[in-house]
Amino acid sequence: MVRGFASGFVFPPYHSILGNYMSYNKQLIRPYMPRGVTHYRSIFSEKQVIEIRNRHHLGESYSTLAKAFNTRSDTIRNLSLGYTYANIGGPRSSLGNKGRDRYTKDFIAEIKMAHYNGMSYKRLCQKYRIGMVTARRLLRS
Repeated sequence: MVRGFASGFVFPPYHSILGNYMSYNKQLIRPYMPRGVTHYRSIFSEKQVIEIRNRHHLGESYSTLAKAFNTRSDTIRNLSLGYTYANIGGPRSSLGNKGRDRYTKDFIAEIKMAHYNGMSYKRLCQKYRIGMVTARRLLRS
């Protein structure tokens, strides 16, 4: 055995072959650590993870899912993005376009026509459930 550090920590003799302690940790210790639902602090079962991902993929919000599963919305967000429980399947959402693709050309044309026919910004926002800034941006495009 090779002695390391003043604390008396002992490296196994093959550490010099593998590189430093971090690579030793990654190659030999980490693969045996429990992940996902097998971890002792896991809150969700595999079935629940897939259900959450499916429901969010169908359009249910993080806060609604958090209330349904009695947890925080950021936990649901991390789960549906695949940051946690990465080894379990189900559809994963992405933060790529941040919802910009929901305004189709037909939707924008309908808003423009309504505004052209005299509908106010306030009424447009209420009817189409969009914000004032979004309405102005869509009408300018």
